[in-house]
Amino acid sequence: MDNNKIQMGALIVIGDTYVPYDFRNWKECMNFLIDKCYGVKRGMTLVEKDKEHLELRCPLTGEYLTVLASEQDLERIHTQFILQNLYRPRQY
Repeated sequence: MDNNKIQMGALIVIGDTYVPYDFRNWKECMNFLIDKCYGVKRGMTLVEKDKEHLELRCPLTGEYLTVLASEQDLERIHTQFILQNLYRPRQY
């Protein structure tokens, strides 16, 4: 399989509206997630991450977002959120 090809619908984001958002690549998906919280630093809470999905919560809007994608794409998005300081620290 050619890793350079972009698959249509490679990433799906499901929000509180239950209308799935479909993205061709991880960068488009990441930009959508950043826009959901208006680009605020530490504006997104990591709820859960595993090999199949990434669940986030935006405290500004109260919306839960579930990202369904390949393990590699989920890891790329997760890493970019860490590097850009977009995750809110967990409150214990």
